[in-house]
Amino acid sequence: FEVIPETKKMVMENICFLLNQFIRCSAYENIIFCWVMHEQGIIDEIISKLETEDCQIYTISLMCDADVLRKRLQKDIDAGIRSEDVIQRSIARIGLYEKLDTEKIDISHITPEQAAERIINGEREEKRMQKRLSDRVADDILTMIVKKVSSGGETSQ
Repeated sequence: FEVIPETKKMVMENICFLLNQFIRCSAYENIIFCWVMHEQGIIDEIISKLETEDCQIYTISLMCDADVLRKRLQKDIDAGIRSEDVIQRSIARIGLYEKLDTEKIDISHITPEQAAERIINGEREEKRMQKRLSDRVADDILTMIVKKVSSGGETSQ
């Protein structure tokens, strides 16, 4: 994949098209969009192009500390999935993720199942309040969750 303005535009258009298709489809109550987004502008652009009248949008950053991130990426390098330079690039971007206007969940020492439970059970709100009091460290991935809202204005489960 060649990262140039033309391909970036194409990717953004494709993402927004697909997300809107899922939003329009009555077969889905919840849509989880998971992509590494290190700039607030990317998140804002995607959200601005979504048909969100009947949706609630949650932006959540799944965070981990630099040591955990390094170890996780090293596993991918060892498996031949990623190249060595991914660690330096990822560690260098940690500060960008800290600045995002997202709810943060530290996943450094929990399982994926535990992270899902924290998202589902709304523990992210508690973490957001803690974020206001102290800065969090590192990034793993940002997840955008689009939750459809019923016509009565209540959140569907």
